[in-house]
Amino acid sequence: MLVAELPLVFLVLGAVELAVLARAPVQELGLAPELEPVALVQV
Repeated sequence: MLVAELPLVFLVLGAVELAVLARAPVQELGLAPELEPVALVQV
């Protein structure tokens, strides 16, 4: 069971890592979806 599930675990971890790496520059630019409403409210 565990041996069969290992590929799924690596796929999930890889997808999460790619998502984090892809979102990091977006958040630095302040274009993240979660930050847009906050920026609009602050302005």
